[in-house]
Amino acid sequence: MSEPPVLIDGVQVLRFCNFSPDTRPTGRRTIFAGDEKIDLAKVRALVVGENLSNGDLVLLHCTSDWRALACFGFENVDAAEESASAAYIGAPFPWKQYRTLTQTEMAEVESTRAVLKAWSADYERKRLKDDND
Repeated sequence: MSEPPVLIDGVQVLRFCNFSPDTRPTGRRTIFAGDEKIDLAKVRALVVGENLSNGDLVLLHCTSDWRALACFGFENVDAAEESASAAYIGAPFPWKQYRTLTQTEMAEVESTRAVLKAWSADYERKRLKDDND
């Protein structure tokens, strides 16, 4: 598998790992997206990154083409990686630090961060207004 893109669903990649062919779910975790149960056997990679809308640290469960199937927040990198180890047989995983970004990539990250923060602030203003109406 190749390295992930710089951004996945508004998350800047900080660390990642690709699963070996032998890696599979432990069966001790069930993940839902809304009412839909996620097939963890489709997860072939993990990403620890920063949610650009709020700065939270998240763990993404991704397909082999880096499509995020699930996302969970964590207090720190160690907690995210420990959670991943509990969800899949094949741990410990070969976590890699994401490479240094180019100037163009860094500009894309900062532009995306600004847009997501503005959208989040606008959503919160509308939500508060609706609650007060």
